[in-house]
Amino acid sequence: MGWVTSFLNFFKSLYDHVLGFFKAIYDLIVSFIQEIILRIQDFVEFEFFMFTENVTNWFMDLEPPEFFNSAAQVLNNIPESVVYFANSFALGEGMTMVLLAYLIRFVIRRIPIFG
Repeated sequence: MGWVTSFLNFFKSLYDHVLGFFKAIYDLIVSFIQEIILRIQDFVEFEFFMFTENVTNWFMDLEPPEFFNSAAQVLNNIPESVVYFANSFALGEGMTMVLLAYLIRFVIRRIPIFG
């Protein structure tokens, strides 16, 4: 019976070594895939940051049109009663929201995936 026990111990140790080998390979593959995913996430975050930074700089570099100066002079000639009702109805904030919505719609429609 001693030879059967040593035979079984041999196969048990062989099984343990093969199992350890495959666990090491599995751990290596998992760590490699996790590292690739982290690198891809870092790349996407960096590219998104650079894209938003460039778009922001582009908008900041735009010159306002000349009619903005004449519009400021026209707005100074509005009567006080009209200004009172415009403030009470919050027309300034409302017009800002509407114009911003149109601008966002315009920009989104220029993106090929969404537009």
